[in-house]
Amino acid sequence: MDTVARVLGQSLTDKLKQAVIVENRPGAGGSIGTQYVRQQTEDENVALLTTASFVAAPLLNPGAKYDPVSDFQPICGIFDSFAFVIANGSVPANSLSEFIEFAKSSEHPIEAGTSGPSGGSHVVSLYLAKRAGFEILPIPYKGNADMELGVVSGDVKMIITTLSPSILSHVKEGRLKILGVSSRERLPSLPDIATVSESVPDFYVDGWGGLYAPLNVDSRRLTQVARAVESAIKDQQFRELMESLMFTQKFYTGVEFRQATKRLYEAYKLMLRETG
Repeated sequence: MDTVARVLGQSLTDKLKQAVIVENRPGAGGSIGTQYVRQQTEDENVALLTTASFVAAPLLNPGAKYDPVSDFQPICGIFDSFAFVIANGSVPANSLSEFIEFAKSSEHPIEAGTSGPSGGSHVVSLYLAKRAGFEILPIPYKGNADMELGVVSGDVKMIITTLSPSILSHVKEGRLKILGVSSRERLPSLPDIATVSESVPDFYVDGWGGLYAPLNVDSRRLTQVARAVESAIKDQQFRELMESLMFTQKFYTGVEFRQATKRLYEAYKLMLRETG
């Protein structure tokens, strides 16, 4: 998200005719940055760029103390994304079905790295383990970058996250393996990567990225920013970034993004109920 924010910010600086400053505030599954934006109740120059972990955090972490539907104003969505099951290169499995068998036969729970105890990777990891019938030991990291280093080094055996250029580089060099993707169908960009549902029936987890504003920001300002973002994501640099991250570029209006937020919030509630 830091990379996405900086590329988007460069374009928005020109389109909004004002400087766009990116502040990376990681931690607590994204809740630290989220709470900061929430507290800027009438500041029209503050926005939150986030992903699906935004709706998972308050369901898992009582300290998050925010409602993703009622405590923010959606500005717009900018892409769809999917979660990938990624394993350390030394794990004796070359497919998700083989990994599940390996995990079931293990004497100890499988160490699974997460981006924090209230992030989307935590929820989805628990859900996969529950549905597939094996045990995991979630290991929280401060953010995605640290979580990625954890699986590369072998401190954890698996992570579930979106792709990044560095992950793809590690895959090419044999340090990591991509075992599955949470989309409903195989991705045209990665046709050799099986969907999780091919091994765990009806397992789908959709995600997205987008921007939210604090409450009480004037609707005209929201519209102004949304239009600038819609134009910015058409720039060649942004399109190339989306391709490199395996994200599907897609613009959601504020109304559409509110509906997507509600749908995902209910989906995470279902996952939490099923995992107990």
